[in-house]
Amino acid sequence: ATVSSEARADVLVETLRGRDYKAFVAAFQKADNTLYRIQIGPNVERQRLERIKPDIDQALKVDSQILRYSQ
Repeated sequence: ATVSSEARADVLVETLRGRDYKAFVAAFQKADNTLYRIQIGPNVERQRLERIKPDIDQALKVDSQILRYSQ
């Protein structure tokens, strides 16, 4: 998920950590805005992510995307 509020990002990360996922926030700039991307990993195989995606989507009420990790 990507959100515009750091506080909201922190809540989402804590929700995922409460479900035993190794979640973290990565801030990035888009135009003049700072956005916060909630990520799981980075060392998680794509097959596992595809299996846990429905749980993550339900927990965060989002339609998450599986992206290649980059710094």
